[in-house]
Amino acid sequence: MIESIRVRKSDVAAVVKATFPNYSGRRFVVLVAETVQFSDLNWGGGTRNEYRSHDLTDGTARSLPQMPPWKNVAEGKTVPIPDGWAVVEQSYFCGRDHGLTIHVNPRTLSGALPGHAGPATSLAAGGVR
Repeated sequence: MIESIRVRKSDVAAVVKATFPNYSGRRFVVLVAETVQFSDLNWGGGTRNEYRSHDLTDGTARSLPQMPPWKNVAEGKTVPIPDGWAVVEQSYFCGRDHGLTIHVNPRTLSGALPGHAGPATSLAAGGVR
């Protein structure tokens, strides 16, 4: 089951700072799922998504390399989201920013946001505690 949760920037500040430090938008959604599908990795009709992964245990962030469309092996791939990691997606549609979506495994998210009980993981503080 996939759950979508709208959050404030303060709820996810550390993840945003680590993955997209220059992001100044106001749209933030946490998508709780065990997998993420990479799509629209190259510009097409004003639409593009950029993905960066964030290790919640040590704070490091990594991004997918930019590849031309004919060599883009990640396009359309569905990959599991490991425990303790977040995959952050910045979306553009028709050339306009459509916010950040933070994909998190349900086992990692449990207790991270208000209203979610379980082991504590803080997306605001940037790590598993």
